[in-house]
Amino acid sequence: MKSKFKKRDLTALFAGIIIIVLLNFVSGLTFRRLDLTAEGRFTLTQPTIDLLNDIDDAVTIKVYLDGDLPAHFIKLRNATRDMLDEMRAFNGNIEYEFIDPSENPIKKEREKIYTQLAKKGVKYTVHDTKKEYYIFPGALITYKGVDIPVELLQVQNGLSKEAMCYNSINNLEYQFSNTFRKFDIKDKPKIGFIKGHGELGEMETDDIRTSLGEYYTVERVNIGGKLNSLVERGKDAEDTNKVVVKPKYTAIVIAKPDSAFTENDKFIIDQYLMYGGKIMWCIDNVYANMDSLQANPSTIAFPMQLNLEDMLFRYGVRINTNMVMDLNAAPIPVVTEMVDGKPIQNLFPWYFYPIALPTSKHPIVKNLNGIRMQFANTVDTVGSNPQVKSLCYCIPLNTHAI
Repeated sequence: MKSKFKKRDLTALFAGIIIIVLLNFVSGLTFRRLDLTAEGRFTLTQPTIDLLNDIDDAVTIKVYLDGDLPAHFIKLRNATRDMLDEMRAFNGNIEYEFIDPSENPIKKEREKIYTQLAKKGVKYTVHDTKKEYYIFPGALITYKGVDIPVELLQVQNGLSKEAMCYNSINNLEYQFSNTFRKFDIKDKPKIGFIKGHGELGEMETDDIRTSLGEYYTVERVNIGGKLNSLVERGKDAEDTNKVVVKPKYTAIVIAKPDSAFTENDKFIIDQYLMYGGKIMWCIDNVYANMDSLQANPSTIAFPMQLNLEDMLFRYGVRINTNMVMDLNAAPIPVVTEMVDGKPIQNLFPWYFYPIALPTSKHPIVKNLNGIRMQFANTVDTVGSNPQVKSLCYCIPLNTHAI
């Protein structure tokens, strides 16, 4: 009887060993990682995975967020480590280390390190002014001899550092993948901001042009009825004796025009599009301004006369002359009473400032906070033109991340 039980136990033991070996073998062939966060914070998106797969050399990442940190910065540091572990799991060429720039007790040595980091583009925030202790919520990525800094803390006016750290944690994947993408840029394509129809000027577009300048050469273009303002002629790549027409710019941006487009300019823009160009239309089709409401209890909104309706209709788009209202709206200050001759203000939702919540899983908008729109118009898709292949985005002109 004992030998029978012994034989059964040995059989079960060997069977268990075989199962464990098989599981280890199968797990080695299939790669899986579990993300237990509710919002999938550390589940990398496919575009990021594609970027990581393209890395074919050693990547060194030095993260300067370490040492004696407040609780919210500790969370940001730990989240950064988790994100880098996730990325390294997809590509073993990635190596990282955490460094405390303030660990040196000698003041002059610390200041020397601070200066070196500042020159490399790693920004700091003051932690303790009395002890002259600084926090560097940033990293430096080195790939093929090129150093590019990464800002881990996304500064937003009006928010506490605790809130900024929380928002930054949700944005870590985009920050790192965005930096990896910069290493692939050899020749910067050109983007043109159209002017001449009352579009936003250099001051209003400075922020977006600065951001785009990391990847593109940004220029301001006045069409002025000139046929060669948006396209150019060159030799065909396959047949050098053949002359072809191609766009001068990878894309053009038409940002909040307030004057009518001439038929000549519309024709030139259309030809640019037909030759393969791309256009970002940022149009307010109804004029409304909060400045008028500051002095008066009401104001009049009226449609803009841009002479673009027929052109956009042919592309399958109609921007309506209305304004979006939503109960999920951003607040504005409203005077509710007077105390000792002084106005008392309270915040109330302003339904013409709807808040849009991104639902896409793309790293550009993944985990992004609500976006406040101001006097946005609705957009309809109309008709169909088989000769026009288009991808249309409705982008309200006045948008702010909150």
